Amino acid sequence: MNSIEGRIKTIANAGSLSVVSLDTISNEIIKVIVLDTPDTAPYLQLGKQVKAVFKETEVIVGSTAADTHISIENKIKGRVLKIEKGNLLCQLIIETKLGTISAVLTTDALARMEITVAKDVVVMIKINEIMLSEC
Repeated sequence: MNSIEGRIKTIANAGSLSVVSLDTISNEIIKVIVLDTPDTAPYLQLGKQVKAVFKETEVIVGSTAADTHISIENKIKGRVLKIEKGNLLCQLIIETKLGTISAVLTTDALARMEITVAKDVVVMIKINEIMLSEC
């Protein structure tokens, strides 16, 4: 499980949904959608320190050229530190400004994209695949 800490910078509400923007230690903004509002969840307060938590299987990895023309809002540049390759799946450990992020992808995708250790990549996480928790 990946975890990134940040402070709540903005909260936009519509009905029972909120889009929360987190300002991280490296000043990267992470957006999260939650099924709560400040009225239903006391932790949703501007300036509150929280964790963005997401599974390794929810991380999308692209080349640095993938940074444009895609609807995913959470895009973080990084460099591959380690690859644990299996027959079907592989795990990548990626160093970013936010710390290390782990991703799982198919071994076929790894080969097709020619991802190697020290390659620059873009880590992408959809806003609906991230959970918030209190620190």
